[in-house]
Amino acid sequence: RLLYGWSSLTMGVVTTVSWLDGGAHSPLALLLFIAMNYVVLAYPPRAVLALAGAAMSAYLLLAVSHPGGDSWPVIGVTVAILGLCGFLGALAARNHWQQAEAQQRLADTLATQATRDHLTGCLNRRAFDARLTDEVQLANRSARALSVLILDVDHFKDVNDTQGHLCGDRVLEQVAAVLTE
Repeated sequence: RLLYGWSSLTMGVVTTVSWLDGGAHSPLALLLFIAMNYVVLAYPPRAVLALAGAAMSAYLLLAVSHPGGDSWPVIGVTVAILGLCGFLGALAARNHWQQAEAQQRLADTLATQATRDHLTGCLNRRAFDARLTDEVQLANRSARALSVLILDVDHFKDVNDTQGHLCGDRVLEQVAAVLTE
């Protein structure tokens, strides 16, 4: 909301200063392009389109409020260019947001793969050690007891040797599911 307010204020100031300088034919009116294209860097595509519409409206308001100066074909071309810049900016913003979402999904996947066993979904040794250290520190700070459960699956090697590793994997998955539940 702060950024949207800032952009609206910027367009309002540019429009006001351009109006005081002579309307649509003022060179300051071209600052609407800069104000509009700045939003491409930070805003979602719909907001870019909305602010492009606001820039087009502001320029038309300048043209209507100060007749004379630029001819209507020049004003029409300028408004069309503002619209085209807004459309292209929205496409660029869409690509930017899609790439950011894809990078976030990749980072989440990598974080999971770095801390979880792929078969059981349980914490791996490195993540377990870090979590245990944090939990011990928390228990010490809060003067609470801490319990740790260490589990051994009896005769697991025999399951792998006689039934095969796929069966052993299913046993591990089921044990992990029961413990997680």
